[in-house]
Formats: sequence, structure tokens, C-alpha cells
Amino acid sequence: MHHTHFADDVRELVPNFVRAYMPRHGSSPSDSATRRFRLAPTSLDLVDDGGVVTTLGDLLLWDENFYTHKVGGSVLIESLLAPGLFRNGTHIVDPEFGHASTYALGLTVTDRFSERHPLRAVLHAGTFVGWRAQLVRFPEQHTSFAVLCNGGRHTPADQFANEIAELYFDVVGVD
Repeated sequence: MHHTHFADDVRELVPNFVRAYMPRHGSSPSDSATRRFRLAPTSLDLVDDGGVVTTLGDLLLWDENFYTHKVGGSVLIESLLAPGLFRNGTHIVDPEFGHASTYALGLTVTDRFSERHPLRAVLHAGTFVGWRAQLVRFPEQHTSFAVLCNGGRHTPADQFANEIAELYFDVVGVD
């Protein structure tokens, strides 16, 4: 993962960096893209979840690590997937999936991805300024879908990734 780092200096020039955009207020769908969107600049130098800069290739290497355990070994993977607990011992649940899910260390783990495809899935979404991302992993199928968007709230990466997964499993016939 040679192209992933924390963006702790907004002045740093990052090769092939994709800027984030946000809708321009007052624009209409018939306007050109340059009139509908504006840059979504940030002056935040973050070393946290919003400051991770990566590529699709590195994201897929990280995803594959959940199968190979090359980085961090089994202990790391088990820790990342362990259900989060409240102080009273009840599991933290992702509201989108309800009681069929748990929230682990930044990951939603569900045994029922959808009504059409009740498969075990591990999901992570990310948003920062105009960027949106979603990674959906189906461990038993060794299949993952990653969507990275830079168009602000009008590019719902989570919805896109979930719809792509639904269509894929419809085509290959997985229930």
C-alpha cells in the first residue's frame, strides 16, 4: 500500500490526487458541470479517519488483507471484526441494518445484507468534505465492491456500492 497516507499537510502535492467537489448553490441540473459544482476545499490537516488518502488499488490490497492476514495477522483482523459493546454489554447495532448487524471498529458486520441477498457482509463508509466512499465485502463469496466518489452529497457511494452488489449477485445467482 504505497499510495496511502494521512494527509497531515494540506499544502502537500499528492501525485494523481482527485479533488473533491460540492454542488454550487443556486445551480440547476441543466447547467454545465463547471457551473453546477465548485471545489470543496479543506484547510484541515487531519490525522484521523477524514485524513486518509488512498487509491482504489491500495483499498483493494487492504480488503484482501482480511483474507490473507498478511498485515497484522489474525489478531488484527479478529479485533477489527469483533462486535462493539456498550458498557452494559449489549452490542452496538448499525441502524441501517438493525438487529441483524453489529458495529465493530469502524466496520458494520451484518448477517443479512438485503432481503434479496441475505448474505454476511462487512461494510465501511467514509465521508469527508466532498468525498464519499463505500467498501462492501462479502467474506464467504470472497467478493468486494469499492466505490470512491468526489461529487459531494450528490454522489452517494454507499448507495452505489450496495446497488452494484445487488445487481452482481442477481446476475451470478447468489442468494
